[in-house]
Amino acid sequence: MLKGLFAAINLLVGILLILLSIAWFRISPLVSIVLLLASFDQFEDFYFLAKGRSLFPPILSGLDIGAELMQFALGVAIILFGVSYMGKIEYQLLPELMVALGFFTTVSSAYDLALMPLRHKHAKKMEVLSIEEGFERYRRRILRRA
Repeated sequence: MLKGLFAAINLLVGILLILLSIAWFRISPLVSIVLLLASFDQFEDFYFLAKGRSLFPPILSGLDIGAELMQFALGVAIILFGVSYMGKIEYQLLPELMVALGFFTTVSSAYDLALMPLRHKHAKKMEVLSIEEGFERYRRRILRRA
């Protein structure tokens, strides 16, 4: 239930980040690009919650953690930016949308950071046996079946 809720939040926030990126492209293209990168990370988190596997290979887990931390900071910045422009922008819905979007971005990135150890589990290392230990395991396995 909780995974489904956060998957829906990630999908909604990803779409809203794309819309906000389009709205801010005229004002600041750099902010628009950062918002697009954050939306890609939201869609990647949605894919992880829906399918159970990450698009990033385990070797790039540092990139995923960095993207989540950037997204958390971006969510806080969006909240503060939206609060600072309430009543000052000609579009009244934009600051309120930014505060809501920042809140959901912050909450979902905090949840994704909490799930990070589960996302990149280390594979169990192969055990190297001597020939005698291998024969002993094989003998025990046969005796169990008999």
